[in-house]
Amino acid sequence: MNKTLALIDNFWSEADRLQKLHYIDQDGEFCQCGTEQFIRRCKDPKEMRSFLIAGVLIDQCIHYQIHDEFKVIFKYPGLHSHPAPNQHPPSWFADNNAMRDQVDWRSVKNMFEILITDTKSWLAKNYGHERVDELKKTLIYKIDMSFEKYPEGILLNHLVEKSI
Repeated sequence: MNKTLALIDNFWSEADRLQKLHYIDQDGEFCQCGTEQFIRRCKDPKEMRSFLIAGVLIDQCIHYQIHDEFKVIFKYPGLHSHPAPNQHPPSWFADNNAMRDQVDWRSVKNMFEILITDTKSWLAKNYGHERVDELKKTLIYKIDMSFEKYPEGILLNHLVEKSI
């Protein structure tokens, strides 16, 4: 759990460092239109993009009944679309050619393995294996829907199958 919490803390340290640029709102959410500028200004853009793809994906797949408790421990940022404040898919971080070239899928894989391992452990301990199974189904569905045009979606689905 220490690795995951350190990665989350690193995100919020970067957000604090860049706060004057107003990338993240008072609810801890990005508007999609500011994400690329934020990532480019981070100390390690490759790691940050990987963290955001994996972290936002996991966060969006946690069941609404336990999401508030989850957010006490796992303070992932949200991602919403502009101008409507609706949840935006994590594939946004790889959604056009300029962004796609910036994605290091090996880094995403490594990041996802760290984050999902700790999430799975927390869910099993606090809610049992039924919630873990539910998370797995939701992740596979979300990956199929969000990353459908990316061959790397197969990699993410494989990681879910292997990790959970």
